[in-house]
Amino acid sequence: MKHRTTAQFIRAQFSSLSATGVDYAVTAILFQFCSVGYVWSTLFGAMCGGLFNGIVNYEWTFRGTSRSKRSVAVRYLIVWAGSIVLNTLGVILLAPLFSSTIGLGSLMSAKVIVSILVGCLWNFLLQKNWVYRR
Repeated sequence: MKHRTTAQFIRAQFSSLSATGVDYAVTAILFQFCSVGYVWSTLFGAMCGGLFNGIVNYEWTFRGTSRSKRSVAVRYLIVWAGSIVLNTLGVILLAPLFSSTIGLGSLMSAKVIVSILVGCLWNFLLQKNWVYRR
């Protein structure tokens, strides 16, 4: 049991880091090159990263769940919506503390801090114990 939990945690961290890469890339591209505001860039980045993470988690991280795809999808959407709200609000509150003018550096600094907190305290715990629980 402990080995399975450890392996699952490692897979979850790899999946999360990969999804974070997708999230950050979309956020930075939209903000820096497409002149999309930092709030919308953060929201769309989180949506893309969450979609990637949901697919990888279902297929690889928490594979073997006895829940139907529909049940997992509904539960994941609820957790994902909370994650998007927490990440977006966290960046809105934290980014201005780094600089009076929001630039890519202050946006990404806030995003790193917020995403680590949300990932550890919200995403992993709820996905493991509620979304993909056997």
